[in-house]
Amino acid sequence: MNKIHQVLGYLGLIPFVILSALNIYGWQYADNLLISYSLLIVTFLAGILWSMTLKYHLSHWIVIFSNLVMLASWGLITINDMKGIFYAISILFILVYLVENFALKELYAKGFYRLRSQLTFIAVTSLMSAQIFS
Repeated sequence: MNKIHQVLGYLGLIPFVILSALNIYGWQYADNLLISYSLLIVTFLAGILWSMTLKYHLSHWIVIFSNLVMLASWGLITINDMKGIFYAISILFILVYLVENFALKELYAKGFYRLRSQLTFIAVTSLMSAQIFS
C-alpha cells in the first residue's frame, strides 16, 4: 500500500473528528451529519466485504452479514431518537472490523489492515465521544 492510499484513508476521518467535535460543542446539525456520514461509511465497508467474498470465493455468511449491515444502516437512518444511535453505529463498525479480522485480514494488501484498524478505532472513538459528551 502506498502513501497516497494511506493519506486518502486518513482524509476520510476528517468528517468523523470535526463533526464529533461540533456535536460536543452543540452545533445543531452535527449529530445528523455525523450519523449520515457514519452510516455511509459503514455501508461502504460492508460492500467491501461483499466484493472480497466474490473475488476470493469466501463463505456465503460474509455476504449475508454484509447485507445485514446495510439493512441495519438503513433502519438506523430512519430513527429520530438520538439516544444510543452513536452506540449502535459504533457496534456496526466493530462488527465489520471483526469480520474483516476473521475472514479477510490475510487477503488485504500489505499495510491496509493496519490502516483499517486505525481508521475504525478513530471512527468509533469519535462516535462514542459524540454520544458521551453531547
